[in-house]
Amino acid sequence: MPEFLISKPFKCSECGRSFAQLTELELHEMSHAAERPYRCELCGKTFAQTSALVKHQRVHTGEKPYKCPMCGKTFALSSGLVLHKRIHTGERPHTCPLCGKKFISSSHLALHLRSHTGERKYKCSVCGKLFLQSSHLVRHKAIHTGEKPFKCEDCGKNFGRASHLKTHRRVHTGERPFKCTQCEKAFTQKAGLILHIRLHTGERPYKCDKCGKNFRSSAHLMSHQLLESGERNFKCTTCSKAFKQASSLKQHLKTHEARQKHIVAVGMKTYAL
Repeated sequence: MPEFLISKPFKCSECGRSFAQLTELELHEMSHAAERPYRCELCGKTFAQTSALVKHQRVHTGEKPYKCPMCGKTFALSSGLVLHKRIHTGERPHTCPLCGKKFISSSHLALHLRSHTGERKYKCSVCGKLFLQSSHLVRHKAIHTGEKPFKCEDCGKNFGRASHLKTHRRVHTGERPFKCTQCEKAFTQKAGLILHIRLHTGERPYKCDKCGKNFRSSAHLMSHQLLESGERNFKCTTCSKAFKQASSLKQHLKTHEARQKHIVAVGMKTYAL
């Protein structure tokens, strides 16, 4: 197996030793427990340095002294601000050795590497589906429960994820925190900025394995592949006619709407006579 497939992205903050898996790091960190004399009185967590304890206590106090000069978002740790600022600048210093995809942090790269190795250790107890991250499993479970605990105070719409509510609220506030450094265009979501930046760079990372054509997004590639395959997955519920693209179905539905309006108009005219 190539060396980069057995890389060790999980690093111990105490001694610098690296591990291939998160579970190995967690077991190793237990060996440092005796070397941590500074204890948090609120949760019992221990630390090797007083500075580390002070930083940890911000979790309990809610103190966030580090503020982003671009959007005003605040952070408990300076490292959190450093990572966040990369969203605005587009900086992605960590590169996957397998596919060349870039990430803002080493932890994001480590999670991405699992997509190449196939490691999916988080399993749904309802349907058995496996996930790369525990957070992905938590979000997936909402599909089974139908739970949408996050409610918009402005319009009452409910969401399954806090992040979806946060993004939705920008519709009401007009906030566009993700700004392009090249043309000043701003976006409500990071994904929108990433796609936009590719217009400037010319990057097209999604390649069709049949014809070799490249695309800016996975959605564009998927639409292209549907056209290539001849599949018609978008079906009209009124007449059962099927289409290759959602846009074609949308255009077709307008013909039914126009026909219905015409029938109503003719009926009203007949009634008037």
